[in-house]
Amino acid sequence: MRLTMFGAMMFRPLISAAIGCFVLVQPSVALDLEEIVTARALPGAPQPDGTHIAGLEIQLAPGWKTYWRQPGEGGIPPRFNWADSENIGVIEPHWPVPEISWQNGIRSIGYEGRVTIPLRVSPSAEGAPMRLAGEIQIGVCEEICIPVTLRINTDLGGGVELVPALAAALSDRPMQPAEADVREVACEITPVADGMRVVYSVSMPALGGEEEAAIEFADPAVWVTEPVASRDGGELSVSAELVPPETAPFSIARQDLRLTVFGASGAVDIQGCSAG
Repeated sequence: MRLTMFGAMMFRPLISAAIGCFVLVQPSVALDLEEIVTARALPGAPQPDGTHIAGLEIQLAPGWKTYWRQPGEGGIPPRFNWADSENIGVIEPHWPVPEISWQNGIRSIGYEGRVTIPLRVSPSAEGAPMRLAGEIQIGVCEEICIPVTLRINTDLGGGVELVPALAAALSDRPMQPAEADVREVACEITPVADGMRVVYSVSMPALGGEEEAAIEFADPAVWVTEPVASRDGGELSVSAELVPPETAPFSIARQDLRLTVFGASGAVDIQGCSAG
């Protein structure tokens, strides 16, 4: 796996730093990426349902963080490109429950220290060898943010059980609605000048502490504003605006919306909503 800078940053020649199956590229800034972030692929093991659990383990220097799939306004969203893989059908990341932090009124959702991201991989053809190859673009931030590309290239197979880091990351997941006693999820969708407003009404017990939420949309080109959450007894209300590139009202399929609610006792992952 290779770590490189991406975006509009300048490059220096490749330096000889190897971390497992990683090679590091040094950017033209006064920072040593090797001291900030290292990563390794976890080949994992096959599962009874025919899928394969692999993983990406990222280690960050003290004070640095990387981001959840929806990073908040203060983060860089991760991006996956598995175009070079062999005998790979579907790859589904399983994100552990992240931490939420605020700095100067800006929210970030992500991880510090070490994070393992399990990947559930389905083969295109059963019984044939699988190779996971592609690029993962992430942001790492302290006082500044650095976008890096992780290049992964690893064979899947050989393992008979998950390493402890992968097993623990799979357990550290948001609850499903039934586990959190979510009884009803409705959302009202209305047009606004530059897009659409979504207001969730969720009947569920409080998760404790100061609850926060994240709203996601299936199309990553649509910008979702930071949601506002409020609670009245057993009812949680969450609202945000969705702004497409053309900054105009557009059609939304309710199954393309995703709500995650965070609280002191964990998180709950809610896919879709009924008409409000």
